[in-house]
Amino acid sequence: MRTDPRPPRLATWLLSLAAPAQVREHLLGDLFEHFHTAVHNGSHTRARLSCWRQALQAVWHWRLAPALSRSHPRRESLMSPLFTDLRQSLRQFARRPSYPIVAVLSLSLAIAANGVVFGLSNGLILSPMTYPDPSSLVSVGGTFTTLSGDEGFIEQHSLAEVADIAEVPGLRDVATFDLGNRLISYGDVSDRVFTALIVSDPLPAMRTPLLYGRGFTADELAPGGPRVAIISHRLWANQFGGDPDMVGRTIRVNTDAVTLVGVISPATPLLGTDLWIPWGGDVTRMPRNRRQFTIIARLADDASEAGVNAGLATVAARTATVHQEAHPEYAGWRLRVASWSEAVTGNLQAGLWLLLGTGLAVLVVACVNLGSLLLARLNDRARELSVRRALGASRWQVARLLAAETLLVWVVATIAGIALAAAALRALPSVLPAQALAQGFTLELDALVALYCAGAGLLGALLVTIYAARSAGDGAATSRVTGRSRRVLIVTEVTLAVAILLTAGLFVRSYQRIGEIPLGFEAANLQTLRVTVDAQKYPGRQASDFFDRAAGELASLPGVLDATIVNQLPTQGGFDTQFRVVGQAPTDELPAALLTVMRANAFSVFGMPIVSGRSLQPTDRAETQPSIVVNETFARRYLDGGTTGRIEIGGEGGALVEVVGVVADSRNAGLLRPARPEIFATLDQAGRGNNQYFFAIRTQGAPEAMVPALRQRLRALDPEAPMYFVQSMTQAIDATLFQQRLAMWLIGVFGLGTLIVAVSGVYGLVSFWVASRRREIGIRLAIGGSSRQVTGLVVLQTARLLGIGCILGLAGGIAAGVAASTLLYDTPPADPMAVAGVIGLLLGGGVLAAIVPAMRANTVNPVEVLRSE
Repeated sequence: MRTDPRPPRLATWLLSLAAPAQVREHLLGDLFEHFHTAVHNGSHTRARLSCWRQALQAVWHWRLAPALSRSHPRRESLMSPLFTDLRQSLRQFARRPSYPIVAVLSLSLAIAANGVVFGLSNGLILSPMTYPDPSSLVSVGGTFTTLSGDEGFIEQHSLAEVADIAEVPGLRDVATFDLGNRLISYGDVSDRVFTALIVSDPLPAMRTPLLYGRGFTADELAPGGPRVAIISHRLWANQFGGDPDMVGRTIRVNTDAVTLVGVISPATPLLGTDLWIPWGGDVTRMPRNRRQFTIIARLADDASEAGVNAGLATVAARTATVHQEAHPEYAGWRLRVASWSEAVTGNLQAGLWLLLGTGLAVLVVACVNLGSLLLARLNDRARELSVRRALGASRWQVARLLAAETLLVWVVATIAGIALAAAALRALPSVLPAQALAQGFTLELDALVALYCAGAGLLGALLVTIYAARSAGDGAATSRVTGRSRRVLIVTEVTLAVAILLTAGLFVRSYQRIGEIPLGFEAANLQTLRVTVDAQKYPGRQASDFFDRAAGELASLPGVLDATIVNQLPTQGGFDTQFRVVGQAPTDELPAALLTVMRANAFSVFGMPIVSGRSLQPTDRAETQPSIVVNETFARRYLDGGTTGRIEIGGEGGALVEVVGVVADSRNAGLLRPARPEIFATLDQAGRGNNQYFFAIRTQGAPEAMVPALRQRLRALDPEAPMYFVQSMTQAIDATLFQQRLAMWLIGVFGLGTLIVAVSGVYGLVSFWVASRRREIGIRLAIGGSSRQVTGLVVLQTARLLGIGCILGLAGGIAAGVAASTLLYDTPPADPMAVAGVIGLLLGGGVLAAIVPAMRANTVNPVEVLRSE
């Protein structure tokens, strides 16, 4: 009869002699188990050698090594334990690569998301300007509480208001300018450039040196002064080849010969303008309600924003007292000084801070998921960690090993996250409108952004390591995680996921409502572009004749239904005029309305219906009675809702015109604002002397496909007339909504990623919970519990945690919605559809994620569980 082989007795005796009593039985059992496994695999000799190796290691570890270290103490490098832990971590990852792969992927995506939003915030808010001493460079904004209630800084003041503001103590180097577009020509160079029309020189306030030349003189800034210009460094380098002898030469601005007197050094442009020319108007003739000017100034050395704001409040109150009767909008008028950076990017700040907070929330979700992975991994390694503790490892050494593993994950995830963020920031300018990029902002992953990414990831990794190390067990070195830890992780993930998803849902709902705004015209299949011609080449009516002929030529192209011209596009109105309604009592200040000069067919091309009266006709020419059409807002406000009336354009003594019809309102002051009063007149009767117009071309198919043919036909008519602002009407509208669209897409992507991470985290944590309660589930099944009861128990407990997380997440999401209210259109922070959609999505996804491990719990064999006990 054959007996089972036994380990070498001498090796067994050495092991029992060397090992401490508290671990002796455990190590002997381990030795016997390994020996029998090796024998069963057919290697009796290898089994005996393994026993001797274990015995000698025990003698060395507990007997010889301590004695030698006491006899011959040696200095050990502080880094050697870390390197040892890193090597062990690499071996662990090689054996089970699923954990590092999932952990690196989750953490790197979160780091990349934070890199993108911090890069945006850094480039647009934290350090967008390169002016000297940017903290003292300021602007003054105003709020008309009786009108829109919106605070504005750019093109917000009239010259009379600027004169009042300039007297406030604490402000110095106050400069004023208007914004526009001009055609600049020099030799073969001809292009449209964004232009600052200078009323008073901004160079002292900006403290930006000139690369060549000089600034403006007082005579040049006076009405009717010499024609001079200053250009930006980028225009000088790109359009004029960086010629250092350009100063003093003559260039053409529109049709005027202008002397170039200066080139600005490479620095942040003034609101993205590339050309500065004197405004040239008479300050005393500008009405108080013609608000088209921007202020830039410096705070005095001994001044503070609070002190300046007190002076501005006095100015606002005095102005209201004197001028409120003529200008009711002054009731409640508020003025405020702010940094130039805030003035330029203030409308972006709410969205970017919201994105930054969302990015941090995504990082927290990723860290929570990483923590759940670590805890599940600790549960699988409970025996290993117990042996380490039994062999003398302290809790600090176990925690150090966990930290080494997390450090490896963090290093790889940080490198991958920074690379992804850099790629995203390089691609982001392609989706931003040209107006935003022209401001001189830089979107790049610089050292500060990279440091932020690394620091955010490291902080998250450290918190996860500390949490996992505390959960790694007590003195017995168990790594079993308590039910409380599991519940905290699930609730945290769900809370953050709901908050982010609700914020994304609010932006989606807002964008949907913006899409439902009635434009008052048909934007689809409408291509727009702008053309400027030389006024000396086309004097008087010849310019109008050219544009009329060009519109007819474009309308004859295959694929074009019709074409027209207008001096300003719907939603982008900027040209206005003062007027007086004949028969009404005169007022000190005349009202103003938008003045749109157009070809007679413009209403049909844009799809703007006539409400009453008649439309403009081709017969409304210069030699006939001047006729105009007004919009519904104008008719209600100034004609008592009527269709007819006589108006003096420009006020008393101006051109007398007849109202012949009323057209339906369109969004002529921006998509998100109500319609302003608007007057429409024909090209022949009101377009004399205007040398630049927008073309609007109604196409059969995609409007962008017609651009090459349109460009070719216009070049055939006049190769010297530049064509710019080429975009479909839909693109033009979308450009005004890029803040809402960018926030919606970024937060939507973050929300989708967070949903995936949260659902997978719930799945992993519930699976871990089922595995950790295998004994309890087996006993329930053994004493008569049904599979349905076990499944219901798991799903019900998970649903409770999901419900708690949803309630907390709703509070966070509503708070984020309140913070982002300036970017939301007609969408309350607790929008019912957004709330219902998010709750349904996350509860459904979470319960589905819990069902799979819940059903797996029913596969537990109660006999095997009880036998193991």
